[in-house]
Amino acid sequence: MASNKEMASPCSKKRRVDSLSEFVISAGEDLDTQITSCLYHLGKKDVQQATSSLERIRRFTKANHAKYALQLKEINLEISALKQKMDGLEKREKFQSRQIATLQSKVDYFKTFISFDEEFDQDESLDTSQGSQGPQDSQSSLFQGSQDSQSASLQGQQDSQNSSETPETFAQAKML
Repeated sequence: MASNKEMASPCSKKRRVDSLSEFVISAGEDLDTQITSCLYHLGKKDVQQATSSLERIRRFTKANHAKYALQLKEINLEISALKQKMDGLEKREKFQSRQIATLQSKVDYFKTFISFDEEFDQDESLDTSQGSQGPQDSQSSLFQGSQDSQSASLQGQQDSQNSSETPETFAQAKML
């Protein structure tokens, strides 16, 4: 009596090869294991069928590798895009911190200017209140105020000329 393997029809062998290749592909093993498994299950009886089955397995594996390689490239592109975005954000942060520092220095400058202006207004109001308390009348205080402003303008002119007086400035000083 012949064994069951010898009586199997070529169609049944093909079905075994197809089911085996599907099994091996679904198992997701590496190519060498797939080849060994396919040859073992066929019992080395139909080399041509085993070869075609292995070729399908190789193509499937290459397609999977190509798919994974493509996905890897996409991931690398996303990573590089994120790095560029991070670099851009870091540059933007540095720029904004410089702007903040510049604006802070301007705010400090204006605070100083405003406080100086307020001190000047307070000093001026104190001078006005002290001037009205004295025994002088309003005309004498006006005369005193005009003399103060003239001497201040003369002092400003002298400072601007860097102490190199010309005959004209000397004459102007005598007139005041």
